[in-house]
Amino acid sequence: MSRTRTSIPESPTEADFLRHWQAAVASVAGDATALAVAGGSVADRLAWVFMSGYQAALLRCFPEFVGNGWSCLAAAEPEGGPGCTLEATGDGFRLTGRKSWIAGARSVESLVISVSAGAGRSFVLVPRHAVGLSITVPREPTFLKELSQGAAAFDGVHVPERHVVADPARARLFRGAEPLYVLVALNACVSAAAAGARNSRLSLLAANALDVGREFAGYLGDWARFDPALDGLKAATMLVVDAVAKPGLKGLPDSLRKSWAADARLFRMFGVDGLL
Repeated sequence: MSRTRTSIPESPTEADFLRHWQAAVASVAGDATALAVAGGSVADRLAWVFMSGYQAALLRCFPEFVGNGWSCLAAAEPEGGPGCTLEATGDGFRLTGRKSWIAGARSVESLVISVSAGAGRSFVLVPRHAVGLSITVPREPTFLKELSQGAAAFDGVHVPERHVVADPARARLFRGAEPLYVLVALNACVSAAAAGARNSRLSLLAANALDVGREFAGYLGDWARFDPALDGLKAATMLVVDAVAKPGLKGLPDSLRKSWAADARLFRMFGVDGLL
């Protein structure tokens, strides 16, 4: 166990973090921002920061599909196909095809499948144990390596009509929600770590960035207001990232320090260019 003063539990495996995440978020059901903060506060490395923000984004964008466990939005398809198709049947739909990236592949309880539907797009809920669904984890990832990352195949999976949402605007909504909530989770993680390290300056910077994220979470979908506000959150988070880098993460959990170095690409993915 680390001797660092910290309130963040150690989660060396996905199963460890899922257990800590479920305990942390039990009292915030239905509130995506609170979900991101609660999950981020018990994340001891960037893989779990990502997953905390990702689950919050899914809750915000697909509240009718998300339960108490982890889900994944399956949108990417393998090069050369086959993609996914949704065919109407007498008692619902039949889903066939493949998706090439499933986050938390060993732990997800359900998938939200993005499927082309004519000129639009539909989203389909598929429980993990649905007949005809197979999820594989073909290799150990090199980025966010603690997070299992796999692929899914659908062989005539039956989908009831209530598990299909024909709302292409959800795709744009998720593209805004994902960076918002991942950055909120990141700042919640740093805030908890800074409290354990008794680093008041870092605590203040992370708290300010969290306030920025909370303030404009309600703008999601109002793109004229949301886009510049997201830029503000990125700028506030950059101050946090810089402050973490300057002291070399002194006093923070070793797992966070090491993943900060290994997975700094996560910052760039969401518009924050932070490196050690």
